[in-house]
Amino acid sequence: MSLTMARIVLGVLAVGFAFLAGRAGWRVYNGTARMSRAVGWSFRTLAALLGTLWSGRTDRISATVLALSLGAAALGAYLESRPRKEPEDFSSQIVPKD
Repeated sequence: MSLTMARIVLGVLAVGFAFLAGRAGWRVYNGTARMSRAVGWSFRTLAALLGTLWSGRTDRISATVLALSLGAAALGAYLESRPRKEPEDFSSQIVPKD
């Protein structure tokens, strides 16, 4: 596997980790999760981002990954901040009570 392909794989991982870091950060902000969870996802994101810069240059791949990671973190925090819809319970319609 070439170095460029490895950097792209690390970039995809960084974007996913950033999304989960944004979700965890919002949960910490609300007080529903511990700080260690957000720090763990942030560390993973930072490690993957540094892996994309490992070749010693800043180019289109690293800039794109950084921008997508910031957007993914913001999207994760935004989606976590929205109220969740309660799942519908169809069990009474499927199995009627006698």
